[in-house]
Amino acid sequence: MVKVSLQHIDKCKATRPDGYAEALLAAGTVNGDTLSIDHDKLEEIVRKFTPERIKSVKGLGDLIHKVANPIAKAIDSVAGTNVQGCGGCAKRRESLNKLMPFSTTVKT
Repeated sequence: MVKVSLQHIDKCKATRPDGYAEALLAAGTVNGDTLSIDHDKLEEIVRKFTPERIKSVKGLGDLIHKVANPIAKAIDSVAGTNVQGCGGCAKRRESLNKLMPFSTTVKT
C-alpha cells in the first residue's frame, strides 16, 4: 500500500488529463488527508494519465535528442550537412536511455 496526500493529488490534477484525481480516489481509500492505494494500481493510473509527450521520453538520450535534433536540423539546412541523420547520434541516444532510463513509476 502507498499513501499519497490529497494535496499532492490536487496539485497533480493541473498537469494531468481530466479524470486523473477521480480515478485515484475510486481506486483507493481516503484516510484523513491521505489516500491509501495499492502500488500497482497507482502505477497503472499514473501511466494511463501521463501525457503522450512525456511517455515518448524513455531516458536521458531521448531528452537530449528532443533538444539537439532541431538544432541539428537547422545546421543541416544552413550548412548543407547531414548532422541530423548521424548514425553515431542514434547509438549514443540508445546508450544514454539504457544508462539513465526515465520511469513514470511513482517513487514513495
